[in-house]
Order: sequence, then structure tokens, then C-alpha cells
Amino acid sequence: MIDETEKTAHFTLDLEEDTSYTIEQLIDDGQLDRVVFGGRLYELKDEVNPKSKGEYLGFIGQTHYVDQEGKRWTEEELKKPYVYYNPKDIREKQPLTYGSAYRYKRQPEGSFDLIIIELNKKLFQAKMVQGD
Repeated sequence: MIDETEKTAHFTLDLEEDTSYTIEQLIDDGQLDRVVFGGRLYELKDEVNPKSKGEYLGFIGQTHYVDQEGKRWTEEELKKPYVYYNPKDIREKQPLTYGSAYRYKRQPEGSFDLIIIELNKKLFQAKMVQGD
């Protein structure tokens, strides 16, 4: 965007990396180590100490269930009773509960490249994925 006056021109670069992905799409693609927050795509890294939490950024508030092979349970599958006859066909329900997001304490104000995401009541470092 360019704002012009008689004496100066100001340039503003919009570096927001909005993604078209949803958390459901990422899970369906087998990318369980990625999450969408604030319209941006993040890759989860290592678990971090709660002391690393900075300013509260927001709440994701989604829970999805995956089986032992990483396949997401659909809403319809979760509503129906699950009956199996062969023990080899057992499909587990492992929750992925996305909670709050925080600024990483060591990051400068206004930077969203590195944040902390709460997943299953554990805190993980999340790095923004550029160009995806």
C-alpha cells in the first residue's frame, strides 16, 4: 500500500502469511505436526517449559480425534456406536485438543514467527511456515 503526500511517500508491506488450510485438512493430509492459528500455518516443534509463555494471543478451542494410523474420525463416525468383531480392526480415539496460543517470551513485540501452542494440555513451540 502506498500513501502519498506532497512531500513524502510511505510504503507499507503486508507480510501476513494467510493460509487457506484448516486444521481438519492438515490432519486429513497426515500433517499432525502442523496447526493453523490466526490465519497462519505453524509447524509444532519441541515441548517447552511453561515459563517460556509470554503474552496471551488467543484460543484455538478445537478437538479432533485420530486413530492409531493418524486418520481423523469424522463427526458422523463419532456419533455412531463403534462396534468391532475382530481385535485387529480396533480403531483407537486419540484426542488432539488445541487450546491457547501465547507469544514466545523471547520474541520481539509484534512478531508472530515463533509462538507457543497448547496441545493436549502440553505447551509446544510453533514456528510459522513461510509460503505454504
